[in-house]
Amino acid sequence: MILQLIKKNRVSVPAAEETKKLFELADSWKHPGIPEQQWEVVSTQISKFSHDGQVELFEVLCNSVVICLEQLKDTSTNLLEIGCASGYNGAVLQKRFPELSYTGVDFSKELISFGKSKFQHLDLQVQDATHLDFPNGHFEIVVSGGVLQHIADWKGGIKESCRVARKYLIFHRTPITWWATKLFTKTAYDVKMFEWSFNEKEFIVEVESHGFSRTETLKIGSRIIDRWSRLLQVTYVFSKAI
Repeated sequence: MILQLIKKNRVSVPAAEETKKLFELADSWKHPGIPEQQWEVVSTQISKFSHDGQVELFEVLCNSVVICLEQLKDTSTNLLEIGCASGYNGAVLQKRFPELSYTGVDFSKELISFGKSKFQHLDLQVQDATHLDFPNGHFEIVVSGGVLQHIADWKGGIKESCRVARKYLIFHRTPITWWATKLFTKTAYDVKMFEWSFNEKEFIVEVESHGFSRTETLKIGSRIIDRWSRLLQVTYVFSKAI
């Protein structure tokens, strides 16, 4: 999701307190005010991308999909986006790759309902990223759309993404740090929520433990967390290990 951050406070807390915080903020993205506020941002970006393609987040995602399609040699393949929000990435992908079969899932009924009102042609479903209702290896390409950082059990989210991916995994807009994986709180769209920042080595090792290997790394940019720390936004492409 594309965030306009108002307040960001990185914290390191004891395990019990951390768990309590996660439970308290777990449903933050279900807030009914988020869809309209997010749409104010993404609608402008979609329009700009349609005219000149100069929206880095969309361009990097499309380039990642191209990497996969070049290996698959078939643009009519199916793709799942986990954490699709209103499905705006799906609209971008189908415009760029019209033969691509897109399915998007998000745990927020509010975001999915809003998305269906904007993109009637997209297959959008309410599902939990850690318990997907799809068979093993059902999708040639699986995109985790900047959602893992908002999931308490992010390792479970990686495991489930790997389970339903037959060949390729794209972890788009992954927040990467130089320090250990940590939890911080912030306010986005006027809603307090938590977010994980991932140590790169730990993140990659976790994905590779499920039978995938990293093939491409595309850096998008960075954002400041506090006066000492910066988060990189990275998109990774992984392929099923043979």
